[in-house]
Amino acid sequence: MGVLAQVKKLGFKNVDQVCKVLNIERSTLYKAQKNDVTRFNDMLIGAKQKLTLAEIDFYREVADQVGVTFQEWFDKKDEF
Repeated sequence: MGVLAQVKKLGFKNVDQVCKVLNIERSTLYKAQKNDVTRFNDMLIGAKQKLTLAEIDFYREVADQVGVTFQEWFDKKDEF
């Protein structure tokens, strides 16, 4: 499976988005995929974790703005 397919499988739009999250060059990601699959997979997992944590922080901010706890907002997020 190619780099782009793996990136998209994790929910990223493109390779550049992963590189931006990880603060690495595109070539670094491609080299890891070619030379060290374990490192490449770890990089993708790390990027997904960082993105998830950023989303949680965003949702917490939204909950604060709405005036509810994060859990209340998360349980009813489709209503807001």
